[in-house]
Amino acid sequence: MSALPRSSLSPADFFAWEAEQTEKHEYHYGEVFSMAGGSPEHALIGMNAGAQLVAQLAGGPCRVFSSDLAVELDDAGRFCYPDVTVVCGTLVRSVHGPAATNPTLVVEVLSPATAADDRGGKAEAYRRLPSVQAIVFVESERAHADAFVREGERWIVAEPDADGRLALGVATLDVPALFDGLDLE
Repeated sequence: MSALPRSSLSPADFFAWEAEQTEKHEYHYGEVFSMAGGSPEHALIGMNAGAQLVAQLAGGPCRVFSSDLAVELDDAGRFCYPDVTVVCGTLVRSVHGPAATNPTLVVEVLSPATAADDRGGKAEAYRRLPSVQAIVFVESERAHADAFVREGERWIVAEPDADGRLALGVATLDVPALFDGLDLE
């Protein structure tokens, strides 16, 4: 991600500007960052994850959102667009713009350009949100996924079980099925 040459924006100014753009951007404490273009692999993995979650959570209190839903990572400081977001219960909207403040589960499909931030600063910000129960990382260049799952006050690293299932509290992902339609190792 690279910063766009823009002066410091308020969150409201960012969302007004973002609504007029053809590409998505993230907001980090007044700076605007262009989001990396996704590969076909990235797009398919995100859809496969969303489809699994929709099938499991249909009819319950949780809803699955695409990468078009912004998430507020802290009070007006950082907004991002996870590849898939699950919100359980009522969606709480940010007072600063069209973003959710209460994700329950987020899925980030990693690319070489975003992996360090997704697993680093962004994951740390997700873990600070009291509503977040699981953060899933899915690689786009090899068939692998893991997650952070909240257990009380602790976060544990979750790996797929022997059957390739990744338990996430509110749902379970079939990791091999995330890569259906792709030829990855």
